[in-house]
Amino acid sequence: MRNTIHPILIGTLAAGLWACDPGAEYRAALPDRDTVTVAYPATGTSEAGLSSQRQAIVGEQSDLYSQTYYASRDLNAFGKLVVDVLEAITAFPPTEYDETSATWGPFSEPREPSEWRLHVQKIEEPFRYDWRLEGRQKSEKVYLSFASGTFLPTDKGEDLGEGYFKVDFETLKKLNPAEDGQGVVGYAFKKEADRVNVRVRFNGPNEQGQIVDAGYAFEEFADGTGSILFAFPGDIDDGKDGRTAIEDVVIRTRWLKDGAGRADVSAINGDLGRDSATGVQCWDNRFISTHEKITVGSEQLLISVGDPSTCQITDAAPVSRDALPEETDVTNPFEVQ
Repeated sequence: MRNTIHPILIGTLAAGLWACDPGAEYRAALPDRDTVTVAYPATGTSEAGLSSQRQAIVGEQSDLYSQTYYASRDLNAFGKLVVDVLEAITAFPPTEYDETSATWGPFSEPREPSEWRLHVQKIEEPFRYDWRLEGRQKSEKVYLSFASGTFLPTDKGEDLGEGYFKVDFETLKKLNPAEDGQGVVGYAFKKEADRVNVRVRFNGPNEQGQIVDAGYAFEEFADGTGSILFAFPGDIDDGKDGRTAIEDVVIRTRWLKDGAGRADVSAINGDLGRDSATGVQCWDNRFISTHEKITVGSEQLLISVGDPSTCQITDAAPVSRDALPEETDVTNPFEVQ
């Protein structure tokens, strides 16, 4: 996703920080990179997914590792834009502030059609911070919010707690036609001392222009381990023997600090009919597949290769669409209008 707002703000914010930092309290209430991005290890090279017809790939790079890499990369793109803008703005003192609020901006360039500002409000009951990132065309009087959220700290002044936020790329495009994002993405997160748990829901067009409603759930721990659950439509037969129907695939991937991991997979519908397919794939810290097993129904074993004892994550994880977040799961109960 191309980001043109970030350079505009960087170029127009005034230099020089105050000796004291009146914006620190409000800055801590905003989502940061560690909260909204998945620190998935290394990189992937293949977008292939579960396939019951291909040759076993034990000894080669794990394709389910790669599938998860691309899913996490796309997920990170959703939140990166708003975090970049928030960091660019709050690197400088607020334009206005008092005991209950802080405002940064408005900022703009002389030849740019729009200007931007950030407002953070402290609310006492329940204790929380509401924020909104907004812009307006210079020819208009009304500001339009394209990102907003709420943060409820565990204790006053801490950056631990839970919150919500959403980014409306359609509104952003109205303010700056150079932006190419589409759709709306909502986040709900809980940030604790030893882990971050995040649920994400995206509604908008995919690369083919089809409207999709996709959910993600991920968590990361302080020791470097983590997991992600996501779903996608895919042809698990790769079109072989005329089996071209699209199945609904769900993957739960878990990884260790060194990158070794395991993906548990479930697929339904499409050419499976009333059956379902389940699978597991494990890889080492070089992302090389060491074990793979795929079963259709309760007994039809299609692939079983490699050594199950090489799986460094030994327990199977439940894989179900029921665990994916619904739109209501990421809806902010304190929606900032």
